Amino acid sequence: MQKSLIHRNPNLSQEKIYELHDVNSRNSNLKYISFKVIKMKKNEKLNFFAKEYELCIVPQNGIIKIKSSKSEKSFTISRTKGVFIKEPSDCLYVGEWDEINFDAKSDCEFLVAMAKSQKNLPTIIIKGDEINVEKRGGHGNRRTVFNILNDSNPIASSLIVVEVFTDQGNWSSYPPHKHDEFIENKENILEEIYFHKISSERGFVLQRIYDKNQIDKTFVVKNNDIILVKKGYHPVSVPPGYNSYYLNIMAGPIKKWNFTNDLDHEWIINK
Repeated sequence: MQKSLIHRNPNLSQEKIYELHDVNSRNSNLKYISFKVIKMKKNEKLNFFAKEYELCIVPQNGIIKIKSSKSEKSFTISRTKGVFIKEPSDCLYVGEWDEINFDAKSDCEFLVAMAKSQKNLPTIIIKGDEINVEKRGGHGNRRTVFNILNDSNPIASSLIVVEVFTDQGNWSSYPPHKHDEFIENKENILEEIYFHKISSERGFVLQRIYDKNQIDKTFVVKNNDIILVKKGYHPVSVPPGYNSYYLNIMAGPIKKWNFTNDLDHEWIINK
């Protein structure tokens, strides 16, 4: 059964909010990746057992202390000025079978990217000042990418995690590309999640998911919405007046970001 490709911001307003979003194999068509958005009030605590999953925890705002049973260490990650200042923050990689405790040192929001691990790797901090910052594109498709866990990073077994910042009037994930079939040395199967933030609550971006046969859907995406990409091309358009942030999570049978562009639009690379 085809499940929704978009998970909307639930706009919860209660005093305690733990899981703003919880995307998993039960409520989506995704097999390799899962994702949570967690909000906590100051002094709240939450326990989480990773089981066979590896995690990447990315702060959005506030300060969170995380204790790892596996490493017997505590780590503090924070982002006190939000994401749109465009500064890489410390993140935390959590290896499989680790039990972790979240301790909110302020009101906070953080993202938990998850994929089944193929190796037993240690829980380790990813320092913000060591994250590779990459400028991509030109003309109308400029964006800035923070490579938290790229496909060559040995810290993680399966996860690829990046933050992408696209200024108003630009496109990203463009030219349109896809990674939904295995073509040796050319394309790998990678599922993908986009978690979107917009610089204003009034703002929006557009994201199209399409292939050459069955799928062609365009979504009006607002703050804290999630887009799921199982297959197809998936470009993002950012209108004037608003800036875009999204967290990308990818995983599949092979940890290699090989993709093919839509040949109808590939010419723009050499423009």
